Amino acid sequence: MADMKLIQTFYDYFILGIELYREISADKWFEDLNMHVTKKEIIDRIKSYNKGTSKKVIISCQHDMFHSIRVCFSKDTLEWISCSDTEIPEVGTAHTDVRSCGEEIQL
Repeated sequence: MADMKLIQTFYDYFILGIELYREISADKWFEDLNMHVTKKEIIDRIKSYNKGTSKKVIISCQHDMFHSIRVCFSKDTLEWISCSDTEIPEVGTAHTDVRSCGEEIQL
């Protein structure tokens, strides 16, 4: 994202989130997938919609079912960056049973 956006309100924050979501084509990541997929299938799909990116994302499951994908952005430049290994899903939330997905994922 070339231009830095000034975030002054909650509205600005959520509008920026929607812009970043659209920029990485996240809405297409799960089109036409079966109910049971592998982590590799999801990662390959992310790469195909984002020009072969090798950015690391965190795929989380709750009781072996897909829960969320965490995508990380630089707070300074708003560029998509790889998530670090220290990013632990849902720490400090009510979702204490959310963990990193295994190789097989149920959507």
